[in-house]
Amino acid sequence: MKLYISNPTSQHQIFNYRDPATGLLGHVRIQRGGQEVIDRPKWNGEHLEKMLEQLHHYGARDAAEAYRKMGGFRQALLYRVDGVISEDEILMGNEQDEDARQERSVQEVVKAAATFDGVARRGGKNRDRANVTETSVRTERARGAKPQPGDVDFSLTVDPASGRDHLDLASS
Repeated sequence: MKLYISNPTSQHQIFNYRDPATGLLGHVRIQRGGQEVIDRPKWNGEHLEKMLEQLHHYGARDAAEAYRKMGGFRQALLYRVDGVISEDEILMGNEQDEDARQERSVQEVVKAAATFDGVARRGGKNRDRANVTETSVRTERARGAKPQPGDVDFSLTVDPASGRDHLDLASS
């Protein structure tokens, strides 16, 4: 039985597992954008089920899911039993991974801005209170370097006088 595992991220990954047939530890090094195969002819259906449980626990998804929205796609590994994962599926998985990472980044910035806003509005001894709080996040590049796809550029403004928050997302 062959189990193909792909890594659609931009980083190398190592998937550590316990071989369900032998109980021994194993690992697979998967290059960014690549895939590896775990070929165990002696595995039966029960062994495969245990291996898939480990993959799911790690955050991996069936490669067939790459074409639809995979909410909570946290580890960005794709797998397929007895079949190679196509290049299109790996590219779609990469897009899903980038979307998930950007969504997490926005959530963290919103939390940080809201916390800072609360502290800034309290004021204090010899401190003015803030009327408007703005947080910006941009990818830093070396001087003269060209912007790259996926660079981050967004800002969050909290203005209680206007009665609303404003989030401006811009991507290159």
